[in-house]
Amino acid sequence: MENSPRHFLPIHPDSYNFLRFFSNMKTSALLVAATVASASAFAPAPQAQSSTALNESFFKTIADMDLFAPKKDQNNYGARGKKGVQTGALSSRSYVPAGLTKAQYEKIRA
Repeated sequence: MENSPRHFLPIHPDSYNFLRFFSNMKTSALLVAATVASASAFAPAPQAQSSTALNESFFKTIADMDLFAPKKDQNNYGARGKKGVQTGALSSRSYVPAGLTKAQYEKIRA
């Protein structure tokens, strides 16, 4: 037993298994620590909670919006007259309802 290769190891054979196990444990712990560190790098940063309280009521906020500010008179009665829109003239190919002549239909449309 004196000439066996295990005898020439600088450490006791049982200690060799322990050191190999301990080395594997250190590697595993290092791997776990690296994983936790990299995962925490991608975690969202905590933010201060913002207030969602309105100073005015919701209805008042909506009612005070001026939706027609860019063009104030766009919703006024008679605004169509300012656009210069005219009724088209009837041609020979225009639709005339059954039972009316072209002259009668132009009179109704005017």
